[in-house]
Amino acid sequence: MQDKKSRKEWIKTIAIIFLSIMLVLTFFANTIRNYSLPEVAVQYVTSDTLSSKVRGTGTVASQDPYSVVLKQSRKIDSVKVRVGDEIEKGQVIYVLEEGDSEELKKAQLELDTLQAAYEKALITGQVSTTDRKAVESGRTGTIEQKQAKIDAAQKKVEQYENEIKTLEAEINRWTYNPNGDIAEIQKAKEAEEALTAWKIEKALRDTNKDAAYEALKKETDPSTLPQPNVTDADVSGTDVSAGEVNAERQAAIDRVKPGYDAALEKYNKCVELCNIADAQIAQLTYNQDGNAQVQKNKLDELDKKLKLAQANKEAASAALTELVTGITNQIDLEASLSAIRAKEEEIEKLKGDQGTNEVVAPVSGTILSLSRVAGETTTAEETVATIQVAGKGFTLSMTVTNEQAAMINKGDEADVGNSWFYSDVHAKVSNIKPDKESQGKNKIVEFDLEGSVTSGTQLSLTITSRKSSNYDTVVPNSAIREDTNGKYVYRLVSKPSPLGTRYSVERVNVTVIAEDDTRSAVSGPLEGWDSVITTFSKPLSDGMLVRLKQ
Repeated sequence: MQDKKSRKEWIKTIAIIFLSIMLVLTFFANTIRNYSLPEVAVQYVTSDTLSSKVRGTGTVASQDPYSVVLKQSRKIDSVKVRVGDEIEKGQVIYVLEEGDSEELKKAQLELDTLQAAYEKALITGQVSTTDRKAVESGRTGTIEQKQAKIDAAQKKVEQYENEIKTLEAEINRWTYNPNGDIAEIQKAKEAEEALTAWKIEKALRDTNKDAAYEALKKETDPSTLPQPNVTDADVSGTDVSAGEVNAERQAAIDRVKPGYDAALEKYNKCVELCNIADAQIAQLTYNQDGNAQVQKNKLDELDKKLKLAQANKEAASAALTELVTGITNQIDLEASLSAIRAKEEEIEKLKGDQGTNEVVAPVSGTILSLSRVAGETTTAEETVATIQVAGKGFTLSMTVTNEQAAMINKGDEADVGNSWFYSDVHAKVSNIKPDKESQGKNKIVEFDLEGSVTSGTQLSLTITSRKSSNYDTVVPNSAIREDTNGKYVYRLVSKPSPLGTRYSVERVNVTVIAEDDTRSAVSGPLEGWDSVITTFSKPLSDGMLVRLKQ
């Protein structure tokens, strides 16, 4: 019984010892792990007043530098100065090789070509002596005068053309109308038509006349009249006298006589009209035969006039062509002569611009740049040297946000970085203007510089704003980090545990609104009781466990 109890005591003791050992090991393990974590220092987020500072960098540029331009292409023989040298007005910068410039050589070659073309036009006879003398003496007249001559010659050609058209129309009229009288032709035509009509009428009248005569003859024929009947008379006892027979015959004649007389009258009238028409046709035929010679004479006269007009037109056309050719040649010759004279003036100017074989400084100052070395050939109108004119300062420009620009005023002075090296350099804001490339987000601040600086030097400037503002979220400058995603801070996050409080870091993206030498006002998801990490012993990342600096 006692052995059993003793065994339980041993098991209990062993369990207590095991748990104690595990507790000790766990404690030491946490302690060891804590010592392996990054050690960080923190500060609370506060609200405070800041006098903002705007920082930026820019490149020093010369204010109104003087560019030394070589007007013609020349080869550099030697360079007599270096960048940064102080030079005086008239001091030699470059020495050029002997000889004409490429532009002068080219201009001379072009002049030779123009003169050759001009002389060729004279020798080949393309231009008359008269035109040449007029051009060379400048007496060719104005373009209005030349055009007036052409218009006059053209008008003469048109005059002869109209005359030819009139003569051709007259010839056609006399060819198809010998008498030259349309009314006569119409009259003859009507007479012929009338004659034909009367001949038809005459035939009808002949028929009617014959019919009337036959009727009259039949009516008055004794054989057709009634004869006395003796038998009847004897029977009746009545005599038929001769007087009764004659009276009956006369009555028959009276019945047909008017028709016969009318037919005869019409017939006679028709014969008369036919005779008149025949006489008219005969007269017209006679007139036509008599006018044949008149037609021939008239056509001969018109033909002579037509040939003369055609000859005059050809002569006028030839004169017009010659005039236009002459004026065109004059214009071409004038253009060639003007080109020659212009090229001669260009050559004289090039010779004057070429000057000596030295390029000298036109002003006193400092050499800012040299574009060529010995052995190189310049191009026309090239800037071969830039000089900072003595007595003129330098400028610098830097880009800031619109919020930062609102803190700056024209006339504000800026502190220059590396002041121990640029102790005599002073910078002052001269202008604030929009940055067109930023789509309205930024502005460009321009500074006037004084002191010992040179063009092309990079300077860092800090502007302390005259305006002080109160901000809700202010953190130490040492808490702000920056990477490709922008600026951020690490916020300390605490979490209780059975073995103590554990700490981790959380990345919070922020935007710097204002800053001074030690603190920055930021905007972002931070609260007044948050702590931000200012220093750390190892690189941090979002969510990493850390330990506080003791």
